[in-house]
Amino acid sequence: MRIGSKNFAEQLVVAELFAQGLGTAPHDPLSRHATMSALMRVWRGELPLPTAFWNWAVAGGLAVNLTTSLAFLVLITQDSPLAALIVGYGLSVPYNIVATVGVWRAAGRYAGPPHWAQAARVATVVGMGVLSVT
Repeated sequence: MRIGSKNFAEQLVVAELFAQGLGTAPHDPLSRHATMSALMRVWRGELPLPTAFWNWAVAGGLAVNLTTSLAFLVLITQDSPLAALIVGYGLSVPYNIVATVGVWRAAGRYAGPPHWAQAARVATVVGMGVLSVT
């Protein structure tokens, strides 16, 4: 990957989004655009399979689901079950769906050995399914 390449710039945007917890400042329209652009590329399966799988499904999935699970537990202990439900599932499940669809579609475009594409699909569906119900 060359430093001057478009892919490198997009990787930097993704890294920045992860560093910010996949969120952006509400007053920064460029950040909101970058977030939506990155999510749309994931959804459409436009990312290389390793990026979609490792960055979005594995790293992003763990980050989002661990964060929302902790928030869920805190809200439950504060006797706020509705807020816990919204935070625990209303944020993580949509992310899990986007990541799963993105990996599935990226696997369909993968030019490498078919067993890697199939393995990524199975691992993502199983992993995101488990993370969505726990």
